[in-house]
Amino acid sequence: MKTNVIPHIALGYNMVRDEWKNWKLEYCSYDRVEILNVIDRDDNGFKTHNLVDLQAQKYTPQMKDKIFFMKGVTVPRIKLKDLAVKYKIRTTTDIDAATVIVGSSNASDKLVKNGWFYTCCKFKMKAFIDYAKEIGVMDDYYYETVNDVLEPHLMDINVQYILTDWRTSRILGTDKEIPGDLKTIFNEVEANMGPNYSIIKRSSSSYFWTISEDNLNFLNSVTGKKIIEQNGLLEVINGDDCTTIDEVTYQNLRNMFESADTDNHLMAMEIMSNCNYKESMLYLALLFFHHYDHQIYYVKAKNHVNFKSLKNYMGVDSYFHTHVDGVLDILKNNNCLDKNALRVIVMDEFKEYFDNNGSSKYIKPLGFELQTDVSEELNFKWTDKDPEEQPRVEIETPNEDTVDSVEENIDTEDTVDELVEKEVLDTAALVQDEDVEAKVVTAIEETSKIRKANGETADSGFDWF
Repeated sequence: MKTNVIPHIALGYNMVRDEWKNWKLEYCSYDRVEILNVIDRDDNGFKTHNLVDLQAQKYTPQMKDKIFFMKGVTVPRIKLKDLAVKYKIRTTTDIDAATVIVGSSNASDKLVKNGWFYTCCKFKMKAFIDYAKEIGVMDDYYYETVNDVLEPHLMDINVQYILTDWRTSRILGTDKEIPGDLKTIFNEVEANMGPNYSIIKRSSSSYFWTISEDNLNFLNSVTGKKIIEQNGLLEVINGDDCTTIDEVTYQNLRNMFESADTDNHLMAMEIMSNCNYKESMLYLALLFFHHYDHQIYYVKAKNHVNFKSLKNYMGVDSYFHTHVDGVLDILKNNNCLDKNALRVIVMDEFKEYFDNNGSSKYIKPLGFELQTDVSEELNFKWTDKDPEEQPRVEIETPNEDTVDSVEENIDTEDTVDELVEKEVLDTAALVQDEDVEAKVVTAIEETSKIRKANGETADSGFDWF
């Protein structure tokens, strides 16, 4: 990570018109003067959002490990009790003594500040404070404070501008509403600027990331060290020995959330927080979809470090996206979007939604299949006609010893029509009524003719059980 040291100077001044309607600088001081470590940019914006190289690999505990937690980590320390007993693992605040460093994907939010700044020409800033000092509207204290920060950077070719506020950029970037002698000074500054310096006039503000000296030193101290992303540690803590939320547990948790007793909501959230995250991801995502806005949001424990670590692991923020794509996003981002998850979501949980042509960036309507770009990204195809989703019928294959006897039976077995005819004639014989027998035979013959005329075989239309 590369940073530039850039002054940030926000002036306080008052410009008025005299009796001849000419602009006059009435007084000048400063509102803010400081040196900022500004994170450098490249062609794609800032070089990195995560300022440290995080590896989301699973942590393998070692005897007497010492764990250092970076800012932004939400792993509940109480959950380390089993590791502390089994492996004698301890936490430490000494980065040099640590054998394991645990970071967070939210590290940048804790290590840096961000904001909108205007840029202005450093030479014009120097000319302006010199002008204010010369006409006596800026006292020595204010002048020396600003000049001590600005002076070292005037000849630094790597710093072509400084940061300021809207009002200061306005006075330095326009030729209007300023005294005529000051306008002449600004013109001379621009004329004397070398080809290596750009003339920056006020246009619009830009977004900058800044980092404090202490945090910058910390990042430099961990450069080159192996840093485990907190999710890798959470998978160990909430591992194989934890509860896995299956379909039955999922339905029980839904019943708890739908209860009027808020204690049931809290208990359901505790079960979610302490389950095996990876193996329970499908049903965790569905629970957030169905119950975050109506139940979870109103439970204070949602901000407890235990439940907060679950939300961070899954990538759920304070404003959960209540759409089927929000569920699919969570599963894809955690490498849990497979064919079984798609079957549960499309064919069960959201079947009515997709039956009504509900939109989704993942699923095509009226076909129940993955969108082409998603299918290519996941490297597999899925539709509701997938063979894996269809019921399978086990067909017993005869062995060699029985093949001959089976073929003989095929030749000698009575046809369906013959079996029916025989059964009806036997019944007619029991009643010993020649008229009944003649009528039955005639009916059978007529039925046979109709079947042949329709192209039906002896077996067609007959249900086998």
